Amino acid sequence: MEMEIEFDAAENLANRKRHGVPLSLAAQLDWDHAVVWPDRRYAYDEQRMAALVLDLQGGYAGLYFVVFVERGKRYRIISLRPANRKEKVKYDNACY
Repeated sequence: MEMEIEFDAAENLANRKRHGVPLSLAAQLDWDHAVVWPDRRYAYDEQRMAALVLDLQGGYAGLYFVVFVERGKRYRIISLRPANRKEKVKYDNACY
C-alpha cells in the first residue's frame, strides 16, 4: 500500500515514553495485511481508525495496535503500542 505516514513530534516523544515505541515505527509496518476498523471508543471530531499491524522488519518485531486518521494517501498516526493478548487473538481470528 503506497502511503505516507505523518505524526506530531511532541506526540512521538509522548508515545515513546508511554508505550516504549516511536510513532515513526508505523512507516515500517505491514499495512497491506492490517486488520482495520473504525475507532468508536469515543466521540472524536474526525473519523479515527484502529488497526492491528505486523512489524516484519525486525527491530520492534511483533504485532501493534495503531490509531490513525486517513488523509488521502497519508495516515496521521495518533497512537501506536504493542498489541495486548486480546488484540492478538482478534488479529489471529481475522487472518487465519
